[in-house]
Amino acid sequence: MKKQLFLLMILFVLNKTKAQVSNITMLKDIAVSGPSMPTECTVFNNKMYFRANDGVTGGELWVTDGTTAGTQLVKDINPGPTGSLPIYLTVCNGKLFFNANDGVHGEELWMSDGTSAGTQLLKDIKTGYNDSYPAEFTVYNNKLIFQADDSIHAIEPWVTDGTIAGTQLLADINQNPSYQNSFPKFFTVYNNLVYFSADDFTHETELWVTDGTPIGTYLFKDINTTSFSASDPMNFTIYNNKLYFKCDPAASNIDAGQLWVTDGTVAGTQVVKNINPGHDGIIDDMFVLNNKIYFAADNISTGREVWTSDGTAAGTVLLKDINPGVASSYPYNIYVYNNKFYFPANDGVNGVELWASDGTTAGTAMLKDLS
Repeated sequence: MKKQLFLLMILFVLNKTKAQVSNITMLKDIAVSGPSMPTECTVFNNKMYFRANDGVTGGELWVTDGTTAGTQLVKDINPGPTGSLPIYLTVCNGKLFFNANDGVHGEELWMSDGTSAGTQLLKDIKTGYNDSYPAEFTVYNNKLIFQADDSIHAIEPWVTDGTIAGTQLLADINQNPSYQNSFPKFFTVYNNLVYFSADDFTHETELWVTDGTPIGTYLFKDINTTSFSASDPMNFTIYNNKLYFKCDPAASNIDAGQLWVTDGTVAGTQVVKNINPGHDGIIDDMFVLNNKIYFAADNISTGREVWTSDGTAAGTVLLKDINPGVASSYPYNIYVYNNKFYFPANDGVNGVELWASDGTTAGTAMLKDLS
């Protein structure tokens, strides 16, 4: 939602004319009083589904076809003003999946065909009024992979084909009796497999892979081999047929937050560059634009700024030191639009303002001093 709001701000700045602004109108006043707070917007069957609060039913699943009359409540899943608070709306194999709480089963996996009658609890994974809290939804081979807690195996990877029988535990990765959660997350489809981060207790949080079957779910590589230390891979980004990510291969924060890559082989899983030698690099907001990778990262000499990479160590460099010297410009919520990317940053003079970049140093500049 933050990125959607940020994009709207960009559009207003880029298209600021009376004629264009006059074309922006409220589609529907959903709430009888106060804000309806629409969020979780997802396109499904040529309509947009979202969560909104009309002040009567609470936060529930809504739909719009772009008209006032066609903007309406899909179903009051949790009757009354509390709301089911649907989140993680994800389209998979002709259905809309999401996490919701009907007030009886807790936060569980729900599915909808877009109609009230066709919106129903798929499976009560953690029976009774207990939350299995399905999350990290990822579509893979017409199935949905996600994390959930069934109270027996704790938080582990699950898979569903949209049927009750086909909604099942994918793998019990962490079988340690004292701490059973593997916390699988950052599921990313690459080379017809799904790579993700998980903790099996023995190796801590490392790089895992699955083909969607229990036997095909395994530890891909133990990157941080130090006992009881995790590499914590995250920010998975596909670029030039390889998978790039941030990880911590060292035993402590020293030399942590490095840029890594895999070509799908163990031997081809290696460091690209140590962004902040002797310190924590803290890489995030990674994305691809015009055949290069961009991301925000920390460096002891330049602070937190925007970096770029062509996939090689020599080609992984600071894009621009927006706030010169060791001070940081703190770029965040980076959003790509029309072959450029936009982000808030602080150059040390104008405060936090809107910046834009075409991917070059010369083409990275403050777009407008809004305040």
